[in-house]
Amino acid sequence: LPGYHLALLPEETEDAPPGIRVQDPTFGLPAVWCAERNLPEAERLGLTAVEAPAVVTTHLLEELRKSAHRLLDRQEVKKLVDKVKETAPALVEELVPGLLPLGSIQKVLKRLLQERIPIRDLVSIFEALADHAPSIKNIEVLTEYTRAALAPTITRQFADEEGRVHAFVLDPLLEQHFIQLASDGQFNPNTLGLESGRAERFAEEADRLAKRLIARGHPPVLLTSPVLRPALFAFLAPLVSDVAVLSYNDLVPDAALEVADQLRLP
Repeated sequence: LPGYHLALLPEETEDAPPGIRVQDPTFGLPAVWCAERNLPEAERLGLTAVEAPAVVTTHLLEELRKSAHRLLDRQEVKKLVDKVKETAPALVEELVPGLLPLGSIQKVLKRLLQERIPIRDLVSIFEALADHAPSIKNIEVLTEYTRAALAPTITRQFADEEGRVHAFVLDPLLEQHFIQLASDGQFNPNTLGLESGRAERFAEEADRLAKRLIARGHPPVLLTSPVLRPALFAFLAPLVSDVAVLSYNDLVPDAALEVADQLRLP
């Protein structure tokens, strides 16, 4: 609404400034459109109020980020490879097509974009692929190695202005249970090895904790073991809006981490 500000409301609160109750279009949180005269009340309640043009811009950028992996075809990948070749010809000549075909590189880049990991640092991505492609052809595993190479980028992306990464984690017993399932080959992205009721409960808890982080002004990050990360993202992505599932390898060793919550199941 022109001339209004959108104030996000924490889920736990009943207090809200006068205005029009809506759902935030970007993150799906409860919100209220406030007239300028009601902004002091929003500030008194500690709410963040965003101007209307910024709401539109944020929503548009989020939709573009969600769709970026769909826009990356082989021709675009060929252009990216040719661009890297201008400054790192030896790297590209080693990698393409001797170690990996263009289609495999495209799959890795699409996986990164699908999880909203920037691919601007193509030299680091190609270096990681060149290092591991001689012995590994599995796209999922190669993607995890490229993520580790992009740890400085990922850390900056999810850190706040003070350089702290806010995340929720799995309860240690639950995480150990999942790791045991993975070692037995029973941890999968469809059910996580849980019966349907418990899998549904897991998704609900993850959604609740993700929305709590968003309400506090932080990206919704679940931090977990590298062994579990891909399957957890595949399971949660359709169910928990905008969730980012990071592994400990995705962050630089000295990253300042703030654990906001633990996800528990009875």
